[in-house]
Amino acid sequence: MNKQFTVRHEEIKESEINKRFALSERFDSHLSAIMESLDDERERLKCINKDNPDIVYENEIVKENASLQENYEKLLVEIAEKSAMIDEQLSKKETVTVDL
Repeated sequence: MNKQFTVRHEEIKESEINKRFALSERFDSHLSAIMESLDDERERLKCINKDNPDIVYENEIVKENASLQENYEKLLVEIAEKSAMIDEQLSKKETVTVDL
């Protein structure tokens, strides 16, 4: 009886080990398929800059963000230039008023 129990226990243990190993193998292959699919999707979503083909964006959203950032920086420069021009004009106006 004790020997039968030990043999049966070993068979069950071996069976469980094999099931877990198979499950792990299926998971690994499934994960690999998902990662490959994600890599393909990343490649498909890439966008090339029209003005500079060497610049490749991750996707349309990143491309749009870069464009918005560039426009924002141009506007900041323009605002700074116009502010300086207004300050200069106000300074000249104050000088003319004081001289009279």
